[in-house]
Amino acid sequence: MFDFVLGRPRRVILLALVLGLLCAAGIGGLRYNGDSRVFFADDNPDLLALQALEQRFSRADTLVMAVAPADGQVFTVERLRAIRQLTDAWSHLPYAKGASSISNYIEARSDGDDLLAEPLLPDDLVGADLAAIGQRARADERLRGGLLSERGDIAGVYIYFELPRNDPEGELSRIGDAVRAEVAKVQAAHPDLRIALGGILMFDEAMQQQLLRDTSTLYPLCFVVMTALLYLFFRSASATFATLSAMVLAVAMTFGLAGWARLAINPASLTAGVIILTISIADAVHLLTTFAAERAVGADPRAAMAASLRVNGRTIFLTTMVNALGFLSMNFSDSPPYRDLGNLVALGTILAWLLSISFIAAWTQLAPPRVSPSALRQVEIVKRLIEWVITHRRRVLPLALALITALSAGIALNRFGDNYVEFFSPRVQFRADTEFINERLAGMQFIEYAVEAGGPGDVFEPAFLRHIEAYSDWLRQQPEVRRVASLNDISKRLNKAMHGDDPTQFRLPDSREEAAQHLLFYEMSLPNGQDLTHLVDLDKSAIRLTVLLNTISSSELEAFDRRAQSWVAQNWPADLKARSSGMSALFAKVARSNFQSMSTGMLTSCALIAALLIWLSRSLKLGLISLVPNLTPILVGFGIWGLTVGKMGMSLAVVASLTLGIVVDDTMHVFSHYGAARRRGATSLEALREAYADVGAALWVTSATLVVGFAVLAWSNFMLTVHLGLLTSLILALALIAEFVLTPTLLLWLDRD
Repeated sequence: MFDFVLGRPRRVILLALVLGLLCAAGIGGLRYNGDSRVFFADDNPDLLALQALEQRFSRADTLVMAVAPADGQVFTVERLRAIRQLTDAWSHLPYAKGASSISNYIEARSDGDDLLAEPLLPDDLVGADLAAIGQRARADERLRGGLLSERGDIAGVYIYFELPRNDPEGELSRIGDAVRAEVAKVQAAHPDLRIALGGILMFDEAMQQQLLRDTSTLYPLCFVVMTALLYLFFRSASATFATLSAMVLAVAMTFGLAGWARLAINPASLTAGVIILTISIADAVHLLTTFAAERAVGADPRAAMAASLRVNGRTIFLTTMVNALGFLSMNFSDSPPYRDLGNLVALGTILAWLLSISFIAAWTQLAPPRVSPSALRQVEIVKRLIEWVITHRRRVLPLALALITALSAGIALNRFGDNYVEFFSPRVQFRADTEFINERLAGMQFIEYAVEAGGPGDVFEPAFLRHIEAYSDWLRQQPEVRRVASLNDISKRLNKAMHGDDPTQFRLPDSREEAAQHLLFYEMSLPNGQDLTHLVDLDKSAIRLTVLLNTISSSELEAFDRRAQSWVAQNWPADLKARSSGMSALFAKVARSNFQSMSTGMLTSCALIAALLIWLSRSLKLGLISLVPNLTPILVGFGIWGLTVGKMGMSLAVVASLTLGIVVDDTMHVFSHYGAARRRGATSLEALREAYADVGAALWVTSATLVVGFAVLAWSNFMLTVHLGLLTSLILALALIAEFVLTPTLLLWLDRD
C-alpha cells in the first residue's frame, strides 16, 4: 500500500478528495436536536415513566415569565394591564394551548349563602379596589410561590405549549421569537418592568442557541489555534497545509457520514469535530517529524517518507485503534449524546489515520516540506531534558510519587451532582433569568409524584385525600421544599368557600360526593385554556403532586427522593405508591447511572488497553509498567478537580474513558521504540535515550496541541462542554509531565539490565 501511495501521489490525493467530498455531502442531512430529553435513551425506564405520567395527565411544555416591577408594586392598574396583556398573548403564540396568571386566576369565595368562582381581577381595573384584591391575593396559598411571589412583589405568567415536534429546531425558534416580540411590546410600554423568561421550553431553546453558537465560534477558533501551533512547530506552510487539510477533511467526512445516517446532533455530540481535529494531528506530527529527520540526513522525499511509514506505521495504527477503543467505550454511557460523541470521534480518528498515511504521505511527494532547523533544535532540547531526568532520577521519582499520592487523595473531595440550570454559563440569559425566577418567584427545580387512587372517581375518597394531605404536610417540612401543589389545595379552599369562608373549614371535605361536587363546580368556571388535568387525570382515578424545590444538586435531589419514598413505605398502605418523575428527577438519575456505567466502561477499556500494551512491548513487565503513566494522570487530574472545583456532573463521567485512549497514545510510541531497542540488545539507559530522541519532540508537540485544543472548549457557554474540555486538558497536561518524568524514572528503576 505504501508503494502505491508514494508511487502515485496525484491519484491518491484525488481519490482521497473525491471520497471525502462524497462523504461530506451528507452534512446537509444532519438534524439538530435541542430537546432536553435528548440526554435520555428511548428505553430509559425513568423517561418511560415520565411519558406514562404525561399520557395520563396533561403534558404541556411550560414557559414562565416573571414580571418584576422596579418598585415591587404589582397591584396597580398599569402593572396589572401589562400582566393581562402577556397572559392574553397566548392566543396568538405558535403552539400555545393556554396560560395562567393572576389576571385569569379563578378565586373561590363565598357571598352570603352562595359560592362564587370568578376571576380575581375584574374587567374594569380602574374602578376596582386593587388594594383589597392585592391583600386577598397575597393571602391565597395557591398563588404564593407560583403566580405571585411570597412577598407579593413579582407576578408569574405561565404559558403552556403543545409542540408537534416535527421540526424541533424551527418550532423552538418560532416560539422564542414570538414570545420575545410580545415581551418587547410590553417593556416598550412599561420600561420599569423586568420580564425574565424561564421554563423547560426556554431551556430547550437555550440549548439550541448554544449549539449554533458553538458551531460558529469553537470550530473557527480551534482551526486558528491548530494552524498557529502546527506552523510554530513545522515552520513549513506545506506541512501545516497538508496536516490541516487532512484533519478538516476527516471532520467533514465524519459529520457527512453522520448526516447520511440521519443522526441528530446536539450540544454534547457537536464537540466531536473539535476533538477529532485535535487528537488526529498526532499521527501527522509523528509521520512528518521522522520525515524531517530523514531529510536532514540527506534522504530524498520518497525514501524519507518510506522510512517514516516503516518506523511509525505500526505504532500509529495501534494508537489509532486504542484511541477508537477508548471513545467506543463511551457506549457504556446511559446518555445518548455521549454515545454519539464517542462513536463520532472513534470514526473520525480512524478516518484521520487513513488520511495521514495516504493524503499526507502523498502530499510530501508533490510538495516536500522543508526541514525546519527549529524542529531539529526541539529534538536536542528533549534530549537535554531526558538527561536531566536520568541524572536526578533518585530524587525525581520519590518526589513524583509523593505528589501523585497527595493530589490523588483529592478525589474523595469530589461531590457528585448536576443542576440543569448550571448547564449554561452565567453569561447566558436563560441562566440569569432562571436564577432570578428561582430566587424571587418560584422554584424552577421540581419533582412530581403520581399516586393511583384505584378506580374512577376514587381520588375523592376521604381516606385517600387524608393520605395525600399527610404526605403533603411532611413534604412541606423538608428543608429542600418550597411549595407542594396538589388537588387537596383546591379541595380545602372550595370547602372553606362552601362554608361562608369560615377559616376553620379550610380542610378536606367530609364525603366523596361533597369533594366531587365542589371540584365539578370549580372546573366549570375555569376560563378557556385552563383545566385541572395537570393535577388529576380525566377519570379521577389518580392525582399528581408537584413539589417545587430550592436549588439543589442532583445527588441532593436523589437523597430527598429516597427520604420521601421511605416515608411513603412507612406511613401509607402497601397498595399506595408515589413514583417520582419530572425532568429534574430524570437528570438526577441519569447523571448517577451515567457515572456508574462509565466506570464499567473505563475498567473494560483499561483491561483491553493493558493487554494491547503487553502485546506491543512483547513483555509482561513493560506492559504493566506502562499502565502507571497512563492511569496516574487521570487519578491526579480528578484529585486536582476535587481540590479546586469539587463538583462532578454528567459530562465528567465520560472524561476518564475519553482521556485513557489519548494518554496511551504517547506511551505506546515511547514503549514501542524502547522495547524495540531492548530487543536489539540495548541497555535500559541506551534504549531510553534512543526512544526519546526518536519520538520525544513529537510527543510534546502533540500533547501541547491536545491540551490547547481541548482548552478551546472552555469558550463554549454550555458548561458540560466547558468542564469536559478543562478536565481533559488538565489530564493531558499531566500525562505530558508523566511521560517525561515518571516513565523514564520507572523504566530505569523497574527494567534494570
